[in-house]
Amino acid sequence: MIHISKLIFKITKLTLIFWCLYIVLSPKIQLSNDQILNTFIPSLIKDRSNDPSLTLVVAHPDDEVMFFSPTLLQLDSHLPPNCKFNIISYSDGDAEGLGSLRSNELAHSIDMLIPRRNKEIFIFNHTDGMNEVWDNKLMLHQLESILSDSQTNILLTFDQFGVSNHINHKACHQVVTSYIQSHAKNNFALLLDSYSSNLLKKYTGFAWQLVFLAKNYWIHGKTLPNLDHLALFNPYSDYITAYATMLKAHKSQMVWFRYGWWFFSRFVYVNDLKLYTH
Repeated sequence: MIHISKLIFKITKLTLIFWCLYIVLSPKIQLSNDQILNTFIPSLIKDRSNDPSLTLVVAHPDDEVMFFSPTLLQLDSHLPPNCKFNIISYSDGDAEGLGSLRSNELAHSIDMLIPRRNKEIFIFNHTDGMNEVWDNKLMLHQLESILSDSQTNILLTFDQFGVSNHINHKACHQVVTSYIQSHAKNNFALLLDSYSSNLLKKYTGFAWQLVFLAKNYWIHGKTLPNLDHLALFNPYSDYITAYATMLKAHKSQMVWFRYGWWFFSRFVYVNDLKLYTH
């Protein structure tokens, strides 16, 4: 019993140390994001005659803040002011009969996350569920009806595995890659790493990224951008913004285990993104 108490004390102490470091190093975290995006965005957006658009493609209301808040908040800060953000949810999350409520929650969430951005929300009626196979052709038609071929379209969605192997997330990945393959000019996608083969990384919050960032600054004095892979890290203030958004906007989804998600999940702190082009 004494050994267990000592172990709990040590884990608690280590956790508090990491959180203190996270708060203290947040300016460095933001500087790292700035260095990455100031290299990445100009290298990929070749056509400067028209402002690009960003389109987030998700399966359900709350995906935008549960999984993508680091990317949305950072791109909102770095993309041109006239860049429009499209938010597409292919279902209204109606598995429990709350579709109308959850649609309103999505709108509230987006207004809290990116209040000053020109944005538009599209919610389709594909059936929410782990056993539901969505029509890729219909999804592609819906996506094509929103995006313009006259500008650079940046699409943001899940990787091929989806978070926790969710079939609806995989459908979002399939439609985005189908769009890029058939509309390759000036368009690219950012795919969220689902950590399908690395549960430790997935559920140890910001710890690994904080160590990686500290090592990079100690050895190199800066973050070294990789144009095939981006790691965007919420500084502490952005994490609080995202968490407050979840608490206030998605009240119907704040059941007990969500609080654990907002402490342990890497997605609420860090987005690892893979570049997809054709």
